[in-house]
Amino acid sequence: MTCPVHGYEWVERAADSYTIAGPHCSWDGSLHPDLFMSLVREGATLTPTDKNYKVYVETEVQEGAEKLRIMSRASHNPGTSPVYGAYRQVKDVDLSDVNTAGWSDFYPEDWVQLAPIGTRRHDKFYFEHLSGDQKEEFVALLNAKKIALAFPGRFYRLPFFVVT
Repeated sequence: MTCPVHGYEWVERAADSYTIAGPHCSWDGSLHPDLFMSLVREGATLTPTDKNYKVYVETEVQEGAEKLRIMSRASHNPGTSPVYGAYRQVKDVDLSDVNTAGWSDFYPEDWVQLAPIGTRRHDKFYFEHLSGDQKEEFVALLNAKKIALAFPGRFYRLPFFVVT
């Protein structure tokens, strides 16, 4: 499956990361338009940006919420955080059970702070990926006030295909 905008492949992202599981454009990281529209219909929250081509998407999922992720890493023991608790030495942690996305080259002497991934998943979407039919459906949902928009509850700049 190839992205019609950039000509790159859609890649599947895993469900245990901070991002929304499913196909993403391998060029710009955008959600697949079918997945985006499905999330919009299901009530995912869209966070407007100051750009007319981009929106952030947030949704709640239960699957994998208890899996641990690395919140912080240090070469020494920095102590305890009131939010995430104590640091643990890498040699005492089974990293195969931890989401290590964005982190690499662990040494046994390193210290990590762990926390559950939680239920929120965030991602981005570039409107240029929508087909003509999907743009029409998005506008219809927007006009019917059936799109959940985060603060301030409206688009700062309307998507480039929306005509006022």
